[in-house]
Amino acid sequence: MATKLIHGCSYSNIWVNPSNWKTIRSKKALDKTWYIEYKFFDPEYADKYPNGFPYRKKVNRFKTI
Repeated sequence: MATKLIHGCSYSNIWVNPSNWKTIRSKKALDKTWYIEYKFFDPEYADKYPNGFPYRKKVNRFKTI
């Protein structure tokens, strides 16, 4: 499901890596690379990015759970 924005743009659902981020209890998980990702859709760039532009952003390093 995509969220609609102005000018016909939209973005997909946002997902987090690691996928079990809500239930992690191990400090070892803090060493993993955490990031969020979604796909951005712009009708002006539909030819260049027909499946959407994948946007990924690393999350700051956590010190505690």
